[in-house]
Amino acid sequence: MRYAKERSHTPLHLREQVLLRGPTEENDITAAHITEFADRADIAPFINVWQQRHEMVLRDALTIQSIPAPTFHEGERAHRLRDWLADSRLSNISIDEVNNVYARLPGADPSLPGLLVSAHLDTVFPGEVDLRTRRSRARIHGPGLGDNSLGLAAMLNLARVLAEHEHTPPCDIWWVATVGEEGLGDLRGMRAAVDTLGDRLGAAIVLEGIGLGKVYNAGLGVRRLRVDVRGPGGHSWLHPNRPSAVHFLL
Repeated sequence: MRYAKERSHTPLHLREQVLLRGPTEENDITAAHITEFADRADIAPFINVWQQRHEMVLRDALTIQSIPAPTFHEGERAHRLRDWLADSRLSNISIDEVNNVYARLPGADPSLPGLLVSAHLDTVFPGEVDLRTRRSRARIHGPGLGDNSLGLAAMLNLARVLAEHEHTPPCDIWWVATVGEEGLGDLRGMRAAVDTLGDRLGAAIVLEGIGLGKVYNAGLGVRRLRVDVRGPGGHSWLHPNRPSAVHFLL
């Protein structure tokens, strides 16, 4: 491949696996664009630093994974993440009423639309699930590790790297750990974040621990419907001939 022959700071797997979903002329992200961006003099040093933090990201992911955070019960994990961000020289660190965690890296021009970088706190596993992890060769297995403890660890460490190196981006970067991404959470955390930050945002990046090495440059809409079916009811043994709501749905 052409990219394999080029000298670049960009990780090869990232350059090879950019996944396009519905590109347009205005927003056509390619591997070449990522390579060009990563090779910039002000960006390349951070790529090198990031590659040296892999073990730290993994350790943080395992720590996060060990804290139960089923949807609607993300509080403990949220407060721990807030404490870690508070040690990272960031501004505006807070938790809102739904347990979203916020932090800001001030940009050179606060009047510019900011960048939202987010990862969700909740997991599909209920609180009573055994969260112990195990290793098998080059893999680590554990409930909720990929979705989304790894995404949270990546966000945390990215925020740390930029703050530690006193990097000033062109615009504000808002780091937000959101609740309610899974199932009946109905994206309530992201909805609250958008309501809170509103016109201060111009773009968003969402970090997920599943599908590493891929970049999706479009999103899918979500529509949730509730269907109520009412019928005469009755016991299946005593009233076998009565119509059933289950039959209607099937």
